[in-house]
This record gives sequence, C-alpha cells and structure tokens, in this order.
Amino acid sequence: MRGLFVCLALLAIALGAFAQEPGQAQIAGTGWARFTRYIKDENPTDNSFQLARGYFTYYYKFSNSVSTRFTVDMFSDATASHGAGLKLKYGYLDFVMPVKDLKLEAGIIKNYFGTIYDWDYVTIEKALDDKESVVGSSDIGLALAGFLPAGWGEYQVGMYNGEGYNKPGTKTDLYPLFTANARVIPIPGVTLGGSVRYGMEEDTLIGAMLADSTIDTTLKDMPRMEVSGVLRLSYKFVDIWGQYINKSWQDLYPSDSTAKFNASGFMIMPTLTMPVEALDDLQLVFRYDFWDPKTGEDFENNSYSRLTAGFNYFLTRDSGGKPTTRVTLNWTQKSYENKDLADGDTGFKKPETDISLQLRWDFKSNPF
Repeated sequence: MRGLFVCLALLAIALGAFAQEPGQAQIAGTGWARFTRYIKDENPTDNSFQLARGYFTYYYKFSNSVSTRFTVDMFSDATASHGAGLKLKYGYLDFVMPVKDLKLEAGIIKNYFGTIYDWDYVTIEKALDDKESVVGSSDIGLALAGFLPAGWGEYQVGMYNGEGYNKPGTKTDLYPLFTANARVIPIPGVTLGGSVRYGMEEDTLIGAMLADSTIDTTLKDMPRMEVSGVLRLSYKFVDIWGQYINKSWQDLYPSDSTAKFNASGFMIMPTLTMPVEALDDLQLVFRYDFWDPKTGEDFENNSYSRLTAGFNYFLTRDSGGKPTTRVTLNWTQKSYENKDLADGDTGFKKPETDISLQLRWDFKSNPF
C-alpha cells in the first residue's frame, strides 16, 4: 500500500509541470465515429455511419481556488435542420473549500450516482443508469465532492433540478432532488460504492378511472427514490464491474389509495487486458445487463436483458499511459423475458442485435 502512495506522489510531481496556473486555459476534445448494423430476428434492418459524439471542452483557472469548465456535445442528428445536434453537457465553477480535498461545484455538473459519473465507455453502450433513464449523466445544481483520507475513497453530496442536462427547466418545481454517493477502497483492488437520490414530483396527474368512467384529474406531490450499489474487483489483468439499481415511485390509483412501483436491474462487466506484451493494447470486454422496468404481479413478463461481447484496441497513448485513440468492436443482443409477448399488434418480441465498430479519439492540450 505504501508503494502505491509513493507511485501516486511521483506521478503528481511529474504531472505538476503541466498543471494549469492561474490565468491559464486548456482545451480538450473527444470524438466517436461509428458504424452500426442492426439485426432483428436474424434479418438485417439497417446500416448506418454516424458521428455519435463530439465533445469540446474549455477549462480556465481564475485562481488557485476557482476554476471553470464548459463542455459542448455535438453529434449526428437526422431530425436537426443541418444534420447535427448541439447540447451543453457541462458548465460550472469549481471552488476549492477550506476543508482538505473538498471542492464545491455549481452549474451543470456531474450526477454523482452509480457508475454514470465516471463511466468511460469500455463498451459502446451507455452505463446502465443512463441507458434505462434512471438518471442523466449531468444536471443543473450544486455538489460537494471530496476524497476520504489516506486514499480510502471518495464522497459527494448534491442538490439538483432533477431533469438532466437534456431537458433543462422541464421538471423544475418546489422540490429539488438530493443525491449522496460514496465509494470506499477497503483493500487494494476492491471498491465498494453506494448512491441514493430522493425527491418529490410536484403536481403528479393521478389519471385513474373513476366509478363514473371519468378520469381523475387530481394533482398531488409524490415521492421518488433511486438507489444503487457498485462493486469493482481489479487484479492484474482482470477488472470486473458490478452494479445494482432500484428505482421506486408512487402514484395514486385510484385517488384514495397509493400504488408503489419499482424498476430494478443489474450489470456485470468483466474485462481482460491481454497479459502478453505483444497484445497488451488489446482489451476483451463482456457485459450482461438485466432490467425490469416495472415489477409486481400486474407487470409480469416485461423484463429484458442485453449481452455484449467485443474488444478495445488502443492505438496510441499519452505520456501517462492513458489511451488517446482506440478501435472498439461490440456485438450486442437484447432479449425479452417473454418471447411470445405481442409487439404492438404486428408480431412478437424477438431478439434485437446490433454490431458496432467505433473509432474514438481523445486529446487535451498543454496549458496556455
């Protein structure tokens, strides 16, 4: 353990030469060019090339205690007038607090929940939190983020609008959303994490059918909560991520009773970096997701799973060993719990498969 801290200290000294000074800026970017072939019930349905993601980030340091970050997200979008979409992904101020290893973030910030806030897209697919719309990767709000002493882990507490960065202002009401997250490292190679989000939905439409066959238009504030547990095991060439998520909310049905609903699922993702020098830039990836969008006796046979297999091949790395260009190939199949469940009025829920090949590049300038 002591050797690990010595290595980290030496790395910090080496990187210090490239750290921002007050009055300096940095720019960074990420691009994903992707080809995907879609298959349903063994029949190809579509092929497409797209620029799936293009991040551009600007950093500026006002002083040793105040800095800022702006990130825009550019991507191919057939519905946009010029074939491309643009979103503001991050935009916040960082304040270094008097408490050691603690900072305050204010603006469009990361959602510190589950695996979404540090998801590095080892697979092309999003984190389970994001894919199943449990939480967006960023939101407007405030958060305190810090590190535990002696390298024991990290923690964050935040207050957000609750709608995510995709739909700013659409769910603002009397109630902010509160988030708490922590990860601890009890022994090297083992990480345990837990997250919770809690808030109220203002003016929820009941929408129940009343005795006189009319619709109940009563509005009432109702609670919502999401929890997540994270486990990471890392040893030499093997890295395994596991995550469990539960989402709960309430509706009135009918207006004189309360119905509680849950959605839940999990992800398991092992990776293997080849333990051969000639192949040490090759990473094999496997991932299994399970999701039940609504649990209970009245909502049976509606769960599904996704199985992903593929690899990352790292073409170039920076001076610290972080990949800067990579090729990713993923095969993913989505299967439904009840294969005979009607798919609308036209067929059945059949497996859906896609094969994606992606080129990704990342860069970050020296301070200027």
